[in-house]
Amino acid sequence: MLAAAIAVAAAGFLLKLIAAAPTGWFLVPLAAAACIYHIVAHHKLASAGVPATRAAMLSHVLLAVALLLQMEYTPGYNCAEDTLSSVL
Repeated sequence: MLAAAIAVAAAGFLLKLIAAAPTGWFLVPLAAAACIYHIVAHHKLASAGVPATRAAMLSHVLLAVALLLQMEYTPGYNCAEDTLSSVL
């Protein structure tokens, strides 16, 4: 369960780092903090001994969606663009 948390956090942060526009670089440390908090929360959940598989999967999905759909202003197109569109 902890390995999945690390994989989701690393993949989401890497995509955010790739897609960061020059005006959105302040969001990269925020994404890093969210990913670190995600891993710490899963570590505490795993060490508690209570199997919470649904909560863990929901947490993975919510972190991935939050990082991929985060909007950034792009000065070249004069509009907002999400991380997923920037990567593609």
